[in-house]
Amino acid sequence: MALLFILLLVFAWEPMGQGGLFGSDFRHLAAAQGARHAPSSAKAPDANSDLDQDAVRGLGPWSLKALRLEPRAARPDRSLDLASPAVRLRLGNLVLLLVAGWMWHQAVRRSLRSWCGDDHARAAGWAASLLLCVHPIMPVALAGTDGRGPALFLALASACAAAFLSGRQTQRVWRVALSVLLAVLAGATSRSAFVLPVALAAVEYASSRRYRPRSARLRTALVTLCVVLGAVCFGRVCAGWLQGERSLRWDLLLAGEWGMEPARWLRSLERLGFAALPVNEEFFPAWSLVPLGLALLIGLAPALQAARTAPRLWAWLALVALVGFLALEWSSSSQRVHASDLGAAASLAIIAIVPATVLAVCSTALTGMLRMVLPLVLGLVMAVLSRGNALAVQAA
Repeated sequence: MALLFILLLVFAWEPMGQGGLFGSDFRHLAAAQGARHAPSSAKAPDANSDLDQDAVRGLGPWSLKALRLEPRAARPDRSLDLASPAVRLRLGNLVLLLVAGWMWHQAVRRSLRSWCGDDHARAAGWAASLLLCVHPIMPVALAGTDGRGPALFLALASACAAAFLSGRQTQRVWRVALSVLLAVLAGATSRSAFVLPVALAAVEYASSRRYRPRSARLRTALVTLCVVLGAVCFGRVCAGWLQGERSLRWDLLLAGEWGMEPARWLRSLERLGFAALPVNEEFFPAWSLVPLGLALLIGLAPALQAARTAPRLWAWLALVALVGFLALEWSSSSQRVHASDLGAAASLAIIAIVPATVLAVCSTALTGMLRMVLPLVLGLVMAVLSRGNALAVQAA
């Protein structure tokens, strides 16, 4: 199983080991470091300087740190060069993604164990880890300088959830304290961290110690919500301080696009489709969407059969998935992602954890060989899509 995981990961990510940074990365370098640190071709016109500064501020302090560590990444190179700053940046993002996958495996397993049993929870955890790491959006989203922030947030948020559930279920206070510290760091990394308090409060109520009285679970869930929310807010204030803000501003805490206009809803539905099945139309023909869609439906089919025996459980899981996507979508950038280039794929990196987890839980719902085979088939399909998207981006 581990060997297949490694082979799929290498197959999906290998194209991103070639070439330098992208045009948007050069603009971010110019905006973050000044024109003297970026190549002459990267200098943006004066009319676009404000736009570039806004883009850099949206990256977060940890992406800015990555930019300052990569000033020599301007030369294009089509060979695999481990000494290349661009390759080192992508390898660093890949390592963070692997950490996120491992931690998310632990979090999913502990969340589902009291509801679905040890076998299903363990299989769903491994499948979620695999599908997250080979998700078609990840190689493209984490290839640029704007991918460091999402990669780091995924690692910190997954570790926070895993540490919290482990501490609560084993009654080890230091792990719960560690999860609060990780929530602070996640808050400093991304505004999507505001989803963490609600998520941890939900798993505290439903999964940490399920058989306690409802009043006790509700009380500890509210305490969890308040403590983690305070930790995330503190992290957001620290993020503003690292970016040069010396006074408390509410927009630093609540930064995001929370509009309720119809165009925002339509764009969110479009982004959900790209997060579930991101296909670069410049590389894949239009007819390929049919077999790819069928593969996803086959992965979701076991959940329909399992829902016959536990309809309430699967209804709640579907509701949690929908709320999770909407929360991550509303707390992130609403930048439109075009199927022809996937240039804004980094804005979908965090959201991609929702469809990956949904497919993992659904594809492992049945017992027997299907519990092992279906996630591997889905992983192969996603790895093919990942490689195609990566090749298309490198050829652009």
